[in-house]
Amino acid sequence: MDYLLDIIKKIACFYVFASFILNLVNDERYKKYINMFTGLIMIILVMKPVINMFSSDNQFETLLKTNESDYMSREMADKISVAGSYGKELILNEFNETLKNSLSHKFLDYGITLEKTEAQIEFDRTDSDYGRITSLDIAAKGFDVSNSYSVAVTELKKYISNVYKIDRNNIHINITC
Repeated sequence: MDYLLDIIKKIACFYVFASFILNLVNDERYKKYINMFTGLIMIILVMKPVINMFSSDNQFETLLKTNESDYMSREMADKISVAGSYGKELILNEFNETLKNSLSHKFLDYGITLEKTEAQIEFDRTDSDYGRITSLDIAAKGFDVSNSYSVAVTELKKYISNVYKIDRNNIHINITC
């Protein structure tokens, strides 16, 4: 509801501003150009929310990945409780492989090949984060030698933090060329 109210406020403010400008200009030759320009801006203001509704697929994908991550964490906690120390290592290796496969497409979007993931998982049953990823080390290889990948690392950390609920400071991405 607030989103709709915000859109209406923007349109109303722009309409008042456009009316003020039209009243300042007395010459009819300029009014038609001002009307055309303000009309184009009004179309953009009205179309922007509609376009944003159709581009919300990324939000849906992130929400889906978050739920998948929660499921994987619960499944991991169940497996950890059953497995011994050797089983924990096998489960952790399997989880790292699954995590690598899950993240590889996102890394490829930035021109980076994911080589290895190493997740640290909380094994203490008394901890509230039991079965969850506490830190993540990622080794990757970039295609472009001249690229510093700092923007990509920031965006990837943001994505991983949102999906897997890991503190960004605990996500370490090392990209070599």
